[in-house]
Amino acid sequence: GTGTTPSEIGALFEGIPQDRAVLGSPDATVTMIQFEDLQCPVCKRYQEEGLPGIVEAYVQPGKVKLRFAGLAFIGPDSEKALLHVIAAGEQGKLWQYADELYANQGAENSGWVTDALLKRVAGDLGLDFAKLQKDADSKAVLDQANAMATEASERQVPGTPWFYVQIGDGEPYEVRPSSFAIEEFRQILDD
Repeated sequence: GTGTTPSEIGALFEGIPQDRAVLGSPDATVTMIQFEDLQCPVCKRYQEEGLPGIVEAYVQPGKVKLRFAGLAFIGPDSEKALLHVIAAGEQGKLWQYADELYANQGAENSGWVTDALLKRVAGDLGLDFAKLQKDADSKAVLDQANAMATEASERQVPGTPWFYVQIGDGEPYEVRPSSFAIEEFRQILDD
């Protein structure tokens, strides 16, 4: 597959507020937390089959916001990808950056997360690549990655993708869609 073109990616996230790892209206009372590893093939499948429908049906209308919780348990490529995705959040495009990396996902730990790829994706999205690299290497970004890892271990997340739903400031609870069909998520999110 050729992956998704930047224009399609742009269209999906167009006009939706982003605050670092959070996509959606600050006023949405429901948050779905997505634990994912950018090298995980099932996460890529969710990104292609599940996410677009959820964004269109729930995030664009302001009913639900999504929070990206990236993990790097598969290996070094995961970590490099994750730090650059979080760094893209410093320029307001974490979700677009993750989406393009999924579209270009290679075999696990094959070294596919190259500087050339990271730079090309930054260019496609109009990001400042020098700033992206500096941020990816910063304490602020590492702290965000570590906070995601800590949250995953506290919640005993067994693998990726793994989903939680949080209502208001309540305690997040685990949800287990049996597929990535929008019908599955409707049951979870309409509840």
